Amino acid sequence: MFGISGGELFLIILVALLFFGSKNLPDIFKGLGKAYYEFKNATNSIKTEITNSTNSIKNEILDQSNPIAKELYEAKQALAAKEEELKKYVEQQKSEIEKDATEVKEHIPENTNTIPQVIHSELGSVARTNNKRNSQPNVEVPKTISDPSLPAQEDSN
Repeated sequence: MFGISGGELFLIILVALLFFGSKNLPDIFKGLGKAYYEFKNATNSIKTEITNSTNSIKNEILDQSNPIAKELYEAKQALAAKEEELKKYVEQQKSEIEKDATEVKEHIPENTNTIPQVIHSELGSVARTNNKRNSQPNVEVPKTISDPSLPAQEDSN
């Protein structure tokens, strides 16, 4: 207790007994006990007051942060819903593009190098038909069609 050993405590009591006498000593210790009790109550009330004020500040902060947290949660939920909506839209567009690509592939011949040859033969048959109808001199049909976007083609004639 207070870092005082038993021998030191006995010495203090003996000195107090010599100074104050045996009649006044109980009243002195009674007063010291009351002072210690009041000091302890004062420190406890200060601790309680500090705890209450910090709790009220903490509660105010929580009250102010709860609407913010609620708004953040709602925004997160809205973003998740939009993300799902966008994923569905992208998948729908992807399937439509794949469908269109399949339809286009069905109409393209396997060997795309024959396209200029098909056009050439079609132009030749149109020119021959026109020649027969009009009895005009032969219309010259180009043997090759040069299109810079198409790959180079060797002449098969």
